Amino acid sequence: MHEPEPLSRAALGLRIAGGIVAIAVAAATIGAASFLPLPHVQAEPSEADVRPVGSAQSRTCPGGLLRLGDESGHDANALDTVGAAQLTSTGPLEAVAIDSTAGGETPSLVTQPGVGAAEVSAAQSQHADSDAVRGFAASDCAAPASDVWIVGGASTVGRTGVLIVTNPTEVAATVDISLFGASGPIAAPGATGIVISPRAQRLVPLAAFAPDEESPVVRVQSRGGGITATLQQTTERGIVADGADWVASALPGERLTIPGVTVRASALVRQHLATAGFADLATVLRLMTVGDEPVTATVGIAPVSTGGVGRSLESELEPGVVTEVPLTELEDGDYVVRIESDAPLVAGVRVSTVSAAATGSPGSSGSADAGASRAGDFMWLAAAPRLVEPTQFSVPAGPAPRLHLSNSSTSPATVTLERVGADTQTVEIAAGGAAVMPLAPVSAYRISIDGASDAAGDDPKSPQLHAAVVFAGDRALAAYPVAAAAAAEPRVRVVLQ
Repeated sequence: MHEPEPLSRAALGLRIAGGIVAIAVAAATIGAASFLPLPHVQAEPSEADVRPVGSAQSRTCPGGLLRLGDESGHDANALDTVGAAQLTSTGPLEAVAIDSTAGGETPSLVTQPGVGAAEVSAAQSQHADSDAVRGFAASDCAAPASDVWIVGGASTVGRTGVLIVTNPTEVAATVDISLFGASGPIAAPGATGIVISPRAQRLVPLAAFAPDEESPVVRVQSRGGGITATLQQTTERGIVADGADWVASALPGERLTIPGVTVRASALVRQHLATAGFADLATVLRLMTVGDEPVTATVGIAPVSTGGVGRSLESELEPGVVTEVPLTELEDGDYVVRIESDAPLVAGVRVSTVSAAATGSPGSSGSADAGASRAGDFMWLAAAPRLVEPTQFSVPAGPAPRLHLSNSSTSPATVTLERVGADTQTVEIAAGGAAVMPLAPVSAYRISIDGASDAAGDDPKSPQLHAAVVFAGDRALAAYPVAAAAAAEPRVRVVLQ
């Protein structure tokens, strides 16, 4: 094997020196590069506002009017529907039947996935003319909630109240019912821990827990699934059915507005008040504080025709005690009732009518049968929520529907009312004023208020608009507040770097 010859000392030195030079050149090149300007590339971030897909919206309708007993007149403990309610909804919506303990027509769950809350509405109405139930009733179909107050009804002789509690969700609801009357809270064994299955309805006669109560207030609280609650109230004078109503839920608050107090045939009503059994024809305001301390409520009653000028009164309220304030002096006309206090309270107004075709002579025999016209009706009006977001509502079939508007702020409000798929109306309502606008039955409307903002809160200059749908005919009265739309899904800003 040939072995390489060893390098001379000179050759080895030259090779080492060359390596050192190469390293120095590379280092210099790298160092120089750090001082040279490098190409600069920057991408502008892109931004987009994205609104999440809306969750499923639903509205639950109470179903047809109910009567005690079956078709044969037997089984007085049974509840059966009388005819069917007519449903009007904004579509395309899906109506789903709800399981109910009542026979006959089942209530409806109106649902639509993936749309805004302001785009879903439904309402129902029914005119009953049977020996058991007679009158006209209309109701908004409500969104589920966990806490519902109802102001209205009675359980005295000839007055039948049925609490309609519906669980439209897919989760069981455990319900507690609290009742209050003229003497304070009512002990009601068995009214708590009531389990309502998913998509089911429970019917609770008011007399079962609050017998012979002239002025009840009801609270329904739910754990688990959300619920809706409505009180059906019917009247019999002697053996004659004389009025029906679905009483809407009432929101507690320190400042309440009840638009739509529609007084008709007031002279005839006052004539009937002297007859035994007709005292509840009187127009009355029912109040109760929901706090633990006594409060003074200031009540203002203003005719729409005078632009907000009316009269005021004060009422002292004890905790849990229901108080009624007679308003029998109101003549025919349209009114707004506004209530203020230092603590939250709930309120409702009852209005009745008697047909000019009433038969008999009221008071001729001093009994409820005397003058029973088979032509009277009544309604309970609940305090209406403040409208902020554009809101859609439905108007079912019924006589002469009108939208009653109230502006409780210190600034004028411009209101736009659009009949979906048709015409648009605009009205300016003076500060503290009110207005009435005609509606078409079996229609849907969208209402918006210029300058309304939830962020304004209780700013007296911010629009404070409240609304109610009212039906008033010769033999018919019914009303429900326009529900405030739930806040729309917030927009999310997405930034791509």
